Amino acid sequence: DHAGATLRVKTAVEVAGSLKAKSQADDTATGIPVKVDAEMIYDELGVANAGLVSLRHYWKAEAALDVNKSEQQRALRTDRNLILLSAGSASSDRITSPRGALLRSELELLDVPATVFPPERLLPTKPVSKDETWSHNDEVLAELLRLQSVTSNEVTSAVTEVTDAVAKIKLSGKMQGKVDGVSTKIQLVGNYHFDRRNKIVSWIAIAIKEDREVGFAAPGFQVTTRVRSVRQALAQSK
Repeated sequence: DHAGATLRVKTAVEVAGSLKAKSQADDTATGIPVKVDAEMIYDELGVANAGLVSLRHYWKAEAALDVNKSEQQRALRTDRNLILLSAGSASSDRITSPRGALLRSELELLDVPATVFPPERLLPTKPVSKDETWSHNDEVLAELLRLQSVTSNEVTSAVTEVTDAVAKIKLSGKMQGKVDGVSTKIQLVGNYHFDRRNKIVSWIAIAIKEDREVGFAAPGFQVTTRVRSVRQALAQSK
């Protein structure tokens, strides 16, 4: 639980793969290459009140997109850099700004798996020893990966190393879920470090290999998303 903690977070996101769109001629899926590189820097205050998870001030939130060799730039407007995150899984109303409505492009920029989520929720709920494995419940994984539901889940974590300062943990496994009624298959591999002195996850790196079916209103995709975050405890945020 990171409620009450103030953090400086730096996150890099890389996405590579292809979008899947159905051909109007024969209903077969065609692949459209896609690549995304994004960077986010923000100060975060953990909150546990009225369904809120955290309050963030974004110093930077930018992304470069390349869809079928067509380049686009995305950025969060400076007058929307104060963001509230609410509890729950995939839904645009989980990400809001008290300064006004967000654009769809801004929501897509911020609504990235493993970033709209306190990684402390991955930690075990009881003491564990080195090499001991624990599973993650469906609700936690739905929030981690921005899914509306999880239909199967074989994801586990295990402590690989412990010192006085840090516990190093690995995460891996397969799962399936749904978003807007569309099925998706996911394979996870990652590592995260628990800062034993500050009681926070200070570093997390996770690779998300996802194969999502084509929906009625949105294309499917077959991509690998790599997320890396460094989280530093702050005495205060200006």
